[in-house]
Parts: sequence; C-alpha cells; structure tokens
Amino acid sequence: MVDVYKAEIIGKQAQFNAPISGLADTSRFKKYKDCLAIYGAALGQAYLNLISSIRETGGRLTEDELTGDSTVQSLNSLDLYILAGAAVREVISRGLTDGRVKSGYRNIIRERGECRFAGSTSQILCGGVHVVIADGRGTSMTAYGVPWFGDAYAGYRGDYRVSRGDKESERVSMAMRRFAERSRSASAAAGLSRWIPAGQ
Repeated sequence: MVDVYKAEIIGKQAQFNAPISGLADTSRFKKYKDCLAIYGAALGQAYLNLISSIRETGGRLTEDELTGDSTVQSLNSLDLYILAGAAVREVISRGLTDGRVKSGYRNIIRERGECRFAGSTSQILCGGVHVVIADGRGTSMTAYGVPWFGDAYAGYRGDYRVSRGDKESERVSMAMRRFAERSRSASAAAGLSRWIPAGQ
C-alpha cells in the first residue's frame, strides 16, 4: 500500500530543492552519477575513435548543419558497423585519450557539491552535474552544460547515415576489416575498470 502522506512530503521536498540526504543514500547516488560519467566518457571517446577510423580508412564525412547528423561516404553500412565495434574495443584497450573527454570525466567524479532535488523527484543536481532519472525518455546527465549521457555522450552525438552508390566502397571495406581485426586483437582481454580508476 502506498503511503500517501509520505509521498506528499517527498514531493514537497523535491519542489523546494531539498537535499536528497534526508530521503536517499547520497553516497550510492554519487556512485550512480560516477557510473553515468564512465559510460558517457567511454561512448564519447568511441565516437571520436570512430571519426578518426572513418578518415583513416578513406571514408568521407559530411555533417548536416541543421540537424548535426553525419553522412558517411565511401563506406557501406557493414563497414560502419565493423568500425564502430573497433572504436569501442579501442576505448577498452587504450582508455580515454582525448583531453576534453578526460577532463570532463575527472570534473564529474570530483564534483563534491551537495546533491539536491531540482524541482522534482526525478531530477537531482550535484553542483554542476544534473541527473534526470527515467523521465519517460530515459536517464540522462548534463555536466556543466555539456550533455554527458543520454541524448549525447561527452558532448558528442553519433547519428550516421551511409551514402549509397560509391564505387570506392569495396576498397574501403577491405581496409576497414583489416583495421577492425588489428583493434580486436589488441583489446580482447581489456576491461573498463583497468583504465578508469575511481580517483582518476
């Protein structure tokens, strides 16, 4: 049975941006926030790796200025799929290599601001880090104005479309398979915990 009185009190505390410490385990929530930071950083770095790999293998990218969506030319969808997998494996084996992604990740896990409700029980603000928990669109996190998890990862949004009809796709396809194989063998035994310690 739902305790209506208790639910009303929690709702009012959230409306007045009360600290979450009175209702929830703050240390557990901060671990959850840090977990979102890890995933956002890893996926953002994978996006950068993918862009680099597309260019290394002869693919071309054009970006729609209105939507931000990218069109990949000189590749087919299987090539892009293979490269995307290789980009993630590269993050697992090499860790974060982009300075902006590393810095953003460190700032999030070092954030020591008090965690407070931000107008509702599904929104929590810890200093400059805003977490929205399952608001119907899914969980998301913004860190210091940068979409970090959810709609984008470490500020990067990777929506791609493959352009059709390019005669170079077979040559690029073979180059990508070789690139992906090198990446797969280098990262087979790696794990996330090795490259992102909690105190980094």
